[in-house]
Amino acid sequence: MYALAGGVLSMIAMSLLSRVKGMHPITVSMVGGVMHNIGQVALAMIILQTPQLLYYMAVLMLVGLACGALTGVVASSVMKHLKTMR
Repeated sequence: MYALAGGVLSMIAMSLLSRVKGMHPITVSMVGGVMHNIGQVALAMIILQTPQLLYYMAVLMLVGLACGALTGVVASSVMKHLKTMR
């Protein structure tokens, strides 16, 4: 349930950002990582009725940015190789 909330929010944000002309895949992926964490924590706050989970977001933002950057680098590399295969 938490992963679904994060995944849906992340997918919406990345879909919208990827339509922006000149937006780099690494940036899109980093935003996706952060939005995934926001979606999960938001749902947890609603279900658990615990607004204190918001303090955990500082750590999750950094982790989301780092993991999103790594995913974006890999995605950019794969996209570059796919272009050469065509």
